[in-house]
Formats: sequence, C-alpha cells, structure tokens
Amino acid sequence: MWLKLASSLTGFGAIACACTPLALAQQITGDTRLPLGQRTQVINNNPNFQIDGGATQGTNLFHSFNEFSVPTGGEAFFNNATTVQNIISRVTGSIPSDIQGTIRANGTANLFLINPQGIVFGPNARLSIGGSFIASTANSVIFQDGVQFSATNPDAAPLLTVSVPIGLQLNPNSGSIENQSRTSNSLGQLIGLQVQPEKTLALVGGDVTLAGGILSAPNGRIELGSVAGNSMVRLTSIPTGYALGYNSVESFQDINLEQQATVTTIGNLSGSIQVQGANLTLLDNSLIQVGIFGNGSGEGLTVNASESVQLIGAGNRLFTLNEGTATSGNLTITTPRLLIQDGSEVVSSTTGFRKGGDLNINTSQLLQVTGSGSRLFTQTESREVGASNGGNLTINTGELLIQNRGQISVGTLGFGDGGDLNVIASQSVELVGRDSRLLAQTESQATGDAGNLTITTPVLRVLDGAQVIVSTLGAGNAGNLTVNATESTQLISRSQDGVVASGLFAQTQGSGDGGDLTITTSVLRVLDGAQVSAGTLGAGNAGNLTVNAAESTQLIGRSQNGRFASGLFAQAESQATGNAGNLTITTPILQIFDGAQVSVGTLGAGNGGNLTVDATTSVTLIGRSVNGEFASGLFNQAESQATGNAGDLTITTATFQVFDGAQVSAGTLGSGNGGSLTVNATKLVELIGRSSDNRFPSGFFTQTQSTGDAGEVRVTTPILRVLDGAEVSAATLGTGEGGNVIIKAADLLRVQNGSQISVSSVGATAPAGNLDITSGLVQLDGGRLVAQTLSGNGGNITLNIADLLLLRRGSTISTTAGTNASGGDGGNISIKIPNGFIVAIPSENSDITANAFTGSGGRIDITAQNLFGLQSRPFDTPESDITASSEFGINGVVNINTPDVDPSRGVIALSTNVIDPSQIVDQGCTAFDSSQGSQFTVTGRGGLPASPNEPFSGEVVWSDTRILNTTAQRHQSRTFTAKLPKAVDVPSKIPATGWIFNKGEVTLIAHAPTTNNTSWFTSTCHAR
Repeated sequence: MWLKLASSLTGFGAIACACTPLALAQQITGDTRLPLGQRTQVINNNPNFQIDGGATQGTNLFHSFNEFSVPTGGEAFFNNATTVQNIISRVTGSIPSDIQGTIRANGTANLFLINPQGIVFGPNARLSIGGSFIASTANSVIFQDGVQFSATNPDAAPLLTVSVPIGLQLNPNSGSIENQSRTSNSLGQLIGLQVQPEKTLALVGGDVTLAGGILSAPNGRIELGSVAGNSMVRLTSIPTGYALGYNSVESFQDINLEQQATVTTIGNLSGSIQVQGANLTLLDNSLIQVGIFGNGSGEGLTVNASESVQLIGAGNRLFTLNEGTATSGNLTITTPRLLIQDGSEVVSSTTGFRKGGDLNINTSQLLQVTGSGSRLFTQTESREVGASNGGNLTINTGELLIQNRGQISVGTLGFGDGGDLNVIASQSVELVGRDSRLLAQTESQATGDAGNLTITTPVLRVLDGAQVIVSTLGAGNAGNLTVNATESTQLISRSQDGVVASGLFAQTQGSGDGGDLTITTSVLRVLDGAQVSAGTLGAGNAGNLTVNAAESTQLIGRSQNGRFASGLFAQAESQATGNAGNLTITTPILQIFDGAQVSVGTLGAGNGGNLTVDATTSVTLIGRSVNGEFASGLFNQAESQATGNAGDLTITTATFQVFDGAQVSAGTLGSGNGGSLTVNATKLVELIGRSSDNRFPSGFFTQTQSTGDAGEVRVTTPILRVLDGAEVSAATLGTGEGGNVIIKAADLLRVQNGSQISVSSVGATAPAGNLDITSGLVQLDGGRLVAQTLSGNGGNITLNIADLLLLRRGSTISTTAGTNASGGDGGNISIKIPNGFIVAIPSENSDITANAFTGSGGRIDITAQNLFGLQSRPFDTPESDITASSEFGINGVVNINTPDVDPSRGVIALSTNVIDPSQIVDQGCTAFDSSQGSQFTVTGRGGLPASPNEPFSGEVVWSDTRILNTTAQRHQSRTFTAKLPKAVDVPSKIPATGWIFNKGEVTLIAHAPTTNNTSWFTSTCHAR
C-alpha cells in the first residue's frame, strides 16, 4: 500500500512538471479592477517587466494582474516605494503563473503573490526581494479589519485597507504550486528560491510539489501548506515574517519533494520550517532541514500530515542540526502513518555546545522504518570540552514496525550525553530481521553517557535477529533499557545465518558501566535462540537484569544450528574485569525447555552476579537441546578462565520440577569460588530422569573443577523426590573444597531408581562437603545418599528423621573415602530417628557405610526405636550391612542406640523366608464377627517377636483390622471356640501376619489366609 501510494504521488508530480511550463503564457499584464489612477502599470521590456503604480494604502501596496508570468532570463520588477511594507498582488485571469526568471522588489517589503489557478517556479526562478515572500493559490488575502483582497471576486468593495494581512482564504479548487528552481548564488551554491536572512518563504495552495526545486530561508522560516476545501489559513506576524496556522482547516492535499528537492533554513542564527498537508512524500535524495551554526535558536522543524509522511529511497532526510552555541529547535512529526524506507533518515543532531533538539514522532496508526540505512535518530557528535547533549527521541504511535535493517536510535559520539529514547505504542512494537534495531549507545571514542531506552506497549515482538540495545563502547556509561509490555513480550529466533540473536541487550564493552535491563509484562516468551542479556565485555560493571512477568515466563529451545541457547543471561565475559549484574525473575510460572537457559556468570576477572527466581506457582525445567549437549536450566557459574567468584542462585516457588536431563547449577571452573544454590518450594520438588541418551542427570548441582571452592546446595520443601537417575550434588573435581548439601523435606524425601544425593570429591586431596538431611520420612529405593572421595577425607552425613528411614533394592548411605584405592578417612554418619524406625530388606544389599581404603573408617551413630533388616558387620557382604571398616587402616566405629533392644543382641534380623499363613493358622480362626466367628487367644506377655514363626511375648499393641462383614459361607455345626481365662479381660485377638507403618508407628495387621480348600470344616484351633 505504501509503495503504491508513493508511485501514484510520483506520477502526479511528473505529469504536473511535464504539462504546466509549456502550457503557460510568459508575460505580465495588469487588469482594470483597481480604481482608476491606482491600477497596476506594467512596462514590458521583454523579457523584463517593470511594475509601477498600484494602490497604496498606508504601508500596503496593492497590485492586480490579469496574467503574471516571467520568461526565462527575464525579470518582474516591483518598483515600489521603500516605505511600503507589504506588496499584495493578485492574478484575476484564468492562466496559472509561470515564473522562469527573477522577481524583484525595492526595500524590505514583503511580497504576496496569489493566483488561484496555480503557480509554477521554473528551474531559473529566483527572488530578489528584501522581505518575506508568500506565494499562494488562495482566492483572497484577508485583513485584520475583515477586508478581503480577492482574486476570484475582484470587483467586491471595499477593495483596499491599511490593516495588516491575517489570513489566506482558499477554495475547494485552489490550484497547485510547483517549484523547480535550482539557481545558484555568486559562490556557486545552489539556493533556488531564496529570501533574505531571517525572512519567511511560504508556498500555500492545493497540491505542492518540489520537483528538484530548492527553497532557502537562512535563519528564517519556510512554510509549505497544501489545503483542500473552503478554508482559511491564518497569518501571524513573527520577527522572521509570518507563521501560518491551520487550526480552522478541515482537509488537506499533498506535498511532494522529489529529484533532490531541498527545503532549508540553515544559517548562523536560527531557523524554522513548518510543513502542513495530507500526505508528505520525499523521494530521490530530497531534504528538509533546519540548522544552526551560530548563537541563535530556532523553533525547529514541524511536519503535520493528516494522512501520511513517506520518505522512500536513499538520501531522503528530515533533519535538524545544531553546530552552534544555542539550543536548537525540535523536530516534530504528527501524522497517522510515517514510513521511512530504503535508506531514508529522520535526524536531530548536534555537534555544538548546547543541547540538540528533541525528535518527537506522533503517529496514531503506524510508524514503519524499513530497509538498510533507514534510520530515525538523535545524536551528539562534539568532542570538544563542554560539548552539548543530544536530544531526546519520543515516539507515540499505534504500531511500530522496524524491519530489514531499519534502525531507531539515540547516541553520543563525543563528550556530550546521548538523549533518551522513549517508545509508546498503543498496539504493538515489532522488530524483524538482522540489524533491525532500537538502540541507545555511546560509541568507542565517547566519554558521554548513553541515554535510557524505554518501551511501553501491549505487545513487543523481536524476531529473526532484530535487537533492542542499550550499550557503551567508550568511557561513558550505558543507559537503562526498560520494557513495559502489558500483554506479552516475544523474542523469537536468530538471523537467517544464525549469527545474531533476536533479543533485548544491555551491555558495556568499554570502561563505562552497563545499564540495567528491566522487563515488566504479562507473558515473556524467548524462543529458538533468542536472548535477553545484561553483560560486560570490558572494565565496566554490567547492569542488572530484572524480569517481572505477571502470568508466565517461557524459555524454549536453541538456535537452528544448536549453538545458541534461548534464555536470560547476565554475564561478565572473558575479556571483562568488571562484575556481572544480578538476574531476578518474578513470575507465577517459569518454564525452561529444550536447551533454553537462565545463566549468570563470569568468564573473566569480574565477579558473577546473583540469580534469583521467585515463581509463586511453579518452576519447570525439561530436557536438553536437540543434540543433547546443552541442558535446559538455571545456571550461576564462574567459567574456566575466570578468577572472579560466581554469585548465588536462589529459587522460591510452590512446585519445582526438573525432568529429562535439565539442571540447576552453581559452580566454578576457575580459581574463583562457586556460589550457593538455594531452593525453597512450599509444596513439592521433583527431580526426575536423565537425558534421552542417559549421559546427563536431571538435578541440582554445585561444583568446583579448579582451585575455587564449591558452594552449598540448600533445598527446603515438604516433599522432595529424586527419581530415575536424577541427582542432587555438591562436588569438587579440583583442589577446591566441595560444598555442602542441606535438605529440609518436612514430609518426605524419596530417592529412587539410580538417583542420588551426594557430596563428593574426585580431586587429589580435596575434601568432600557434608550432607545434612532433615525429613519426616526418608525412602531410598535403589537410591544413594553419599559423601565420598577418591582420595581425600569423606564428607559427613547427618540424617534427622521424624518417622522412618526405609532402604530398598541396593540403596546406600555412604561416607566412604579413597574410592580409587587411595588415602583419606571415611566420613561420619549420624542418623537420628528417636521416635521412628530404620527398615531394610536383608537380601537387597542396602548398606550404611563409612569405609576407607588406607585411611581410617568413619563413625556411624544411629539412634532409632528399632532397626529391621540391617546388621552391623565388620565388612561389606551381599546382605544389608552397616559397616565402618578400612581395607588397610583402622576400622571405624558403629554405635547403635535402640532403647527397647538389648544392645548385646545387635539389631533384629527379619526372616528372609516368606510365611504362608494358611500353614500356621487354622481356617476356623478366620476373623469373622464376634457372634459367628471362631476365637483365637494369644497367651503370654512380651514385645514384637523376632520372627512371625515365634510367639508373642508380653503386651502387644495392635489395631483390630478384622473384616466384620465377610460374606464367605460358614458351616454352623462345625464351629470351635477357645475362650480367654476369666482373669484376663482383653479383647479377642487374631494372629498378626504383617505390619504397616502409620506416621512412624508400627501397626500389626491380620489378613484372612488364602486357601484353595472347597470346605470350611476344621478339626482343631490351637492357641499358641
């Protein structure tokens, strides 16, 4: 639509240029409409015309022409008295004016030329007048006393007035105005139609076209107005001539600049330009500019277009420049639609000592910047001491679209500070394609600070390598980047070649500090290699990265080539000596899938920042990249080259789930120390599975691979499940100390199917950290709790459990040292379950060990109500063991405190044989109701038997679990009853065939024995 409209306008201009000059007469003739004796007198010295006479009223001189055209090389000379201030000329005939020569007047008089039929200024047209020049296709000039000097109703009376002109009255059929003038001054400079300095040059009519023409008013004012309908344009007297007002105009026509057309007020003092129309179009290296080289100050450049402004093609510019010592005016564009395309620019620049003008864009529908070299920007370039600051760039629009390498920016290349860039879009902001950018930047030689960049919109989309950036490449500090997107922020993919990420970036590459990056939105989505990053590559410190997403944050996937992760990053890079900033995420739901990452770290001498996640509902991390090399996850790490310390990683949420090789890691690979990892989940933490190739576990990790120390892992939650090969680990792979793991799972800790929680050391002599667990119930089912080392001392394990420790299927609790057959003492194990039990199956080889190879064995202290299925032994066996031995050193100590068991007996060993209740319980003793069933009496006193084959001894605590409404058929004549002795008043009892654990208490239960007999007849029911 834009291109079609532009083509139509260009075609219109070409038609006008082709037909009008040849069709117009080139002569000047007066008419007879003025009073006798006051009529215009024309002396024809072809090609020159001298204009005498006219009606003088005060300081106004009125002329009336039937035709007014000047041939090429000719001149129209208004021979006025020097006391005249305004020469007001009208053309009452039917022929447009064709000015191919010079218009000259005496003194400093302002010259008004109105011809409703149209006006053309040819290539050789020029002005030689002392005052302002107003050319218009208006019907009449309106004066302050209400008098109209009309070209369409010339006989109306009164005709003349001494008052000042205050307006131009146009009708619906006002003719067009075209300027082709490209004349030069004595210095060979192109000036076109030019008025004297500090004067006004105005073209006001229907369509206005500059076909290669130049309008020049040094330090003055230029007015371009294209009006439709029956409208009055107001004239207001100002020091530089006239300012035109369009408040009463309801509709407008088009203004076109093409073929290197230029409109300029550049001078040593000041200047201003106003353009008012329906559609303003600039083509073919055309230019509208306001500039200051001295100490004056101007009003700047104002463009008002009721339909659109279009700059299409390289070299087209709307431009304000300040190279002086005064503040320059602003550049303001107000239109529904602004298109800057294919190398066009809208610029406010300063190289002087005072602030540059602001650039204000008001587009109610659309601002589109598209194509390589297309730019909308403000900048300051001065490298002089005391240099001025750049102007601010403010955009108010419905939609903002930047694509195909288009850019909008504010910046500084010198000592002055860059201006701020503020985007307000009522519908959306979208950037598409590589090098399409919103940018606030200080360049490499700059010492000034960059401005801030703020985006406010419902929807922000950054796609296919487009970027939003605040940065510094010099000594100045970068500004802050703030995004307020009420509905969503979507960052998707990379450039077509995969090199450049779509995203939001705050960075420093010099000595200046980076700015903060803040995103406030409902939904944040970062996909397919797109990134949000706050980092430093230099001596400056990086800014902080903060995300506030009211509904959810989703980070998914990597780039198409798999090299670059989608995610959020706060990094100090390898060359950097500055510190990384902090990264904070606040959202109800955080989802990180398929190799996406959130990462804070340092690769250089600077310290890493802290990573903090506050997700009120859930955090979910799933999987790895397609090639399996990169985990989805949360990372805070000091890399291998780093000497700085890593920051801490803290996650607070309700439910935290990590699946299929995803990871949460805080570590150091260099000489700096790793940070701590802290998880607080009010409902649940689940770590499940490994990567699809089984190489990488899901889990929580802190580690050191060099001389730095690893940080701690702290997990606080009601329920922690570590399943199917997942891990929680604090490890040292170098000479640094391993971190501790501290787990508080109030209700349940479950470690199952090859999963483990570990503190370990695989370094030469580095000690492992300690493992501290507090929980209501700990279930190990093929799981491991380990604090082991290859050659250093084993770490310590402390378990504080309220109810039960259950070990199944080869589970292990171990602080073994010297696992590679070398030195190191075994660590200590403390298990405290003062009100509960430890249960294992003897044949499943579940062990509690504090062993060593050449060092001393550790110490194992156990406090529990009782132990089942485990036995203290001097060495490991295929059974379930408790050992603290050393292969070549001193054995450790096993201390078991079970208050109700004779310590000399050791622990109680459960029978490994499965008991068939049908073989030891008579069928007549089935637990029916008391009126119909048999009775079975247990005699004697005692505690729980060591085996189901042994009798009870003493008082037995049990719960009556009989099924009272059994529907099995009974034979009434063969019922047997065994009664309790009268001295014993106890309820009926049946044999216990099993037990269950109920919140730490052992409850004996009885099940009706299964039998294949077809009859319920029995002969006896012995009581044991």
